[in-house]
Amino acid sequence: MNSNNNLRSDTLTTVASFENEPIERLFLDEINASYAELRLLLPSLPNQLRVIFGTNYDYGEDGVTGSAVSADVIKIGIDSSVVDRTKQYEKIRSLVFHEGYHLAQNFHLGSQFSAVESAIYEGCATIFERDYADSTPKWANYSKEDTATLWRWYEAMKDISAEQYFEPSGETWKKWAFYDAETNESWRVYKVGTWLVEDILKKNDLDIIDLSSMTASDILTYLQKNKHNLVKS
Repeated sequence: MNSNNNLRSDTLTTVASFENEPIERLFLDEINASYAELRLLLPSLPNQLRVIFGTNYDYGEDGVTGSAVSADVIKIGIDSSVVDRTKQYEKIRSLVFHEGYHLAQNFHLGSQFSAVESAIYEGCATIFERDYADSTPKWANYSKEDTATLWRWYEAMKDISAEQYFEPSGETWKKWAFYDAETNESWRVYKVGTWLVEDILKKNDLDIIDLSSMTASDILTYLQKNKHNLVKS
């Protein structure tokens, strides 16, 4: 269902389309408030955000999912079958922060990036939502992985081009971003990206906001320019 007047004129978000309007309207105020707060942190973001409701992915345990679609559009999925929506309401702020950071870095479905570039962008957005939206993204928790494993994943990703990573079936992206049934490994792109970006922030005394206008290629130069070699163990 399309709608051209789904929020008050004084809001920062508009809805391009609903999937289940009665349910999704419950979240509009929180989406708008979250984006207003986000723009104070990342003022380069568009003056107005467009939202498409729906999802191409499985819902997480919170019953909410999202993706950055284009320069001023994010897609938000709200599981309508959830009875207690408390966790869904709580998730909206971190989701808007995560996807909004992607918009600031121009990382969205309108472009393709290699596996390593995607890892950097996901690591940046994950750290940003963790630090500024007080979230605890479990997919970025690499504490149970040793450095040798993270290094192995990183080296493998370096060989995956944008064309290969985003090949038409979506299987390559899914197994690196979510779960690989062959290896029984999960969230590798997020874990490696968070690991790399945290190292860059720490060794250069930077805040994640400092990287918000940088490309993945720019960010990766820190690893070479400052001789921050990843240590195998």
